[in-house]
Amino acid sequence: MLKRKKLLFTTMLLLIVVTGMVSLPIIYSISSRLSKTNRVEANILIVEGWLPPYAIKLAYDEFIKSNYKHVITTGIRISGYYEVSMNGYLVFHIKDKLNDIDNFSSHAELARKILVSAGLDSSLVFAIPGKKVRLNRTLSSALAFRDWLKTSDIEVVGINIVTMGTHARRTWMTYNKILDKNYNIGIISLPDYRERSSWKYKVLKTLRESAGLVYYWFLLLPY
Repeated sequence: MLKRKKLLFTTMLLLIVVTGMVSLPIIYSISSRLSKTNRVEANILIVEGWLPPYAIKLAYDEFIKSNYKHVITTGIRISGYYEVSMNGYLVFHIKDKLNDIDNFSSHAELARKILVSAGLDSSLVFAIPGKKVRLNRTLSSALAFRDWLKTSDIEVVGINIVTMGTHARRTWMTYNKILDKNYNIGIISLPDYRERSSWKYKVLKTLRESAGLVYYWFLLLPY
């Protein structure tokens, strides 16, 4: 009986190892596809406001080295405050507390603050906050941008959207659908350093974004 248990345990362990060896390359391949950057000729740069400060500063570099005329920061309205963690990411706290960097009502305004602090002319950066929602935040941001475009007199040649990691594909699909292909839209996927430092995080993030992509495909059908 003991030998049978050992054999069964060894067999299951081998199956787990083999399955992992087979599935990991597939997941990594999917991650690469979801994170693909595809720039277009554009005069508008959209920066998703939920990005960590280091990524927003990379977006600043993108603006400086290219021929963009304006930056649009997007993101939902928030109730609470943010602190920057030791690894450069934002940690959100739902409390009635404000400090000198977090006195903002939306992700969009927070991202605008970082960009202006980095050196961008404030007249070139527009914060477009979306509705406060718990789900479908990318959709909320895209709808807010679409509504803003209807009243803006800015001529749009093309749009590049700055996001991060495997979220890129879902963001690109959402804006293309919401804007009804009226504009040439590109996507810029900045590196997610957590994916580089943890393969478990990379796998979970890829699986979550893959599921999110399918969910958004159905969600966007009415638009």
